Amino acid sequence: MDVGAKGIAKLQATSSRQSMRAFLSALADAGGLVTIADPVSLDYEIAACLVEADGGPALRFENVKRSSGVSNMAIVGNLLNSLPRLAFGMSSTTRAMQAALIAAIEKPLPHRIVSSAPCQEHIVTAPSLSDELPIPRFFEKEGGPYITAGAIVARDRMTGQANLSIARLMPIGGNRAFVGIAPNHHLAILARGAHARGEKLDIA
Repeated sequence: MDVGAKGIAKLQATSSRQSMRAFLSALADAGGLVTIADPVSLDYEIAACLVEADGGPALRFENVKRSSGVSNMAIVGNLLNSLPRLAFGMSSTTRAMQAALIAAIEKPLPHRIVSSAPCQEHIVTAPSLSDELPIPRFFEKEGGPYITAGAIVARDRMTGQANLSIARLMPIGGNRAFVGIAPNHHLAILARGAHARGEKLDIA
């Protein structure tokens, strides 16, 4: 996908350069996002579409079928399935993205603390992941549906250390999920530390 300077400029001009909505809008303008309006099942059909389009455009499924009816939430996939797409998400180019990554690591932007946020306006007191989210089932022999790119925020109660990471999550009822974490990852280290102290690791 050739997103060009216009697409990158549009992303850079948004109020939040890491906004998913801004990224999808810029992708659509650049011809890199295909919207599928036909009904598509969570069981295997979404996975099949993503495989068929691998290396091609990102896909947005607007009519997601689930056992309890149709989901009121869309699903997007294949967002970062090529180096040009990854560079575009960084408002960069494939040639410049390594330098941009190194510069970001060496000099991160300061974070902002806000008193309230739109994501906190809708409160679910007794969440069930499988009811709240349309979670696809990808492979026949897996244990169940998986959130394939779940953003996890954890904080160590003793040190205050925080971790933000991406992991696969398999819902196992209610607000509980099985999380795939490699033993040497920072999240696993925090989890082991909390367990050794007889504590639960605060996680979202």
